[in-house]
Amino acid sequence: MNKIIDFVKEKYKVFIPILFILVILIVGFFFYNEYKYEYTLEKKTYKAYKEILGSKLDFDIDIYSNKRGVIKKLNSNKDVSFDSNPIYFNDKDKVLFPKEMDIIFPYENNVEYSTSKYSVYEKKGNLHYINNDGNNKDYLYFFMYDGDDLYFFIDEVTLYVGGKEYTKLSGMSYVSLVGDTLIYYNKDSDKSEAIDINSNDSVNIENKFISIDMRSNKLGKSKLLSNNLEGLSKLKNKKSSDN
Repeated sequence: MNKIIDFVKEKYKVFIPILFILVILIVGFFFYNEYKYEYTLEKKTYKAYKEILGSKLDFDIDIYSNKRGVIKKLNSNKDVSFDSNPIYFNDKDKVLFPKEMDIIFPYENNVEYSTSKYSVYEKKGNLHYINNDGNNKDYLYFFMYDGDDLYFFIDEVTLYVGGKEYTKLSGMSYVSLVGDTLIYYNKDSDKSEAIDINSNDSVNIENKFISIDMRSNKLGKSKLLSNNLEGLSKLKNKKSSDN
């Protein structure tokens, strides 16, 4: 044992630089891997479309994701505005949201969370998934709101104008009310429409889970939906037991 101690004392000036170099290499390797997973992007191109004031715009969309599955950038072969309007993938039950969205869970006392930029909704059988910051989880029931005038639904809803039923909309449809212009897209029928309504017409959306007053962005009798998405808790922090 004494021989080992004497040897270390004799060679410590050699060992210290070697250990220092090893630490530098280990730390450098760690940061290189973190950089690679975060910033090395893979491009995938999809056929997609979006509805703009009742008209369909078809385009190719390039989605750039890192190795964690987090979408970092979008490009298109056409002049497409990546606003809160949903982007639909052709031949898939899949929708991309270019902006952060408010996601509301009616089964959980209408609790609200904010999704990340470039979140993706996908329906697989009877399951509803949200890919949020690379985390792909299924949730029982929810709807989404852009904090301004657009609502996206995963289940069938009925749209009422002026207290009268106007149309039924399938799951994966959306409704937007901009001033007195009502815009909707029905996913199952692939029908989109933009209509002018009277300023005193009520606009409501209902099904067995929800009742929304689009004029006031009120859910049920008293729940005002948030127009401040930055003030909401992040969906990625939602406990899995809350699904």
